[in-house]
Amino acid sequence: MQEQDLSSFQTKTAPHVKPPKILILTVGHGASHTRAAYALQAGFVSIAPDGRCQVVDGLRLCARWFRAYYNSHLILLRIWPRLWGWIEGLQHKSKSTGPGWLYRCGAQPLFRFLRDRRPDIVIATEVGMCELAVLMKRHYRMDFLLAASCGMDVDRAWVQPEVDVFIVPPGDAKDQILTAGAPASKVHATGMPVDPAFATLPNCQSARRKLGLLEYMPVLLILFGGAGFGDPDKIFPQLQKIRRSVQMVFISGRNERLGQTQE
Repeated sequence: MQEQDLSSFQTKTAPHVKPPKILILTVGHGASHTRAAYALQAGFVSIAPDGRCQVVDGLRLCARWFRAYYNSHLILLRIWPRLWGWIEGLQHKSKSTGPGWLYRCGAQPLFRFLRDRRPDIVIATEVGMCELAVLMKRHYRMDFLLAASCGMDVDRAWVQPEVDVFIVPPGDAKDQILTAGAPASKVHATGMPVDPAFATLPNCQSARRKLGLLEYMPVLLILFGGAGFGDPDKIFPQLQKIRRSVQMVFISGRNERLGQTQE
């Protein structure tokens, strides 16, 4: 996000008073959610060093049985990825990613945490965490500004009346959130949150040398996501069709077995 956007967001929320208490809700099963959360935190700290901004894995604060339910998609990804793909497609179009009553029951410890912290601003970097924050406002009448930090692929469930601000990348993501029904006045296409550490980058040649890559040959990056799920048997035959010399870099996430396969 641009610094001026963060500054105006903060000033609008709490003018002429001490910095607001900001709580960023994320989950640990996807690297993008966590990286976005800490990038937002770093951005706020850079413009308001005296502010109070905390990143919390909201799922860790939920009931154990609810965490098992929430992460059950990881099992399908391992044993039946096509089925999970079909389910995920339905979720993208649904108004909720799960039953509201189940979320209310399983997230009671998280709700107590929010009541104790009394944040002024809650930012959700994952759609389920956004839904839980919505339930806190809707059913427990907590008063905080709720911002949804969406990624490139926008679920319909992000769009709830209780969400005050949508932070999205420009282009397709913005179009998706507007098509899903988000008011244009609430949508801010500021881009993906990026850690300020990436504001200065090494030049291409020194970066390649550090990574052990040849300077003159193109690099092809193959990502398997934070969880490291994918089907190498389908990917490798396609890569072999490339008719020029390239260097391939595989990112296997937390899947150590997949990483050893690539070696």
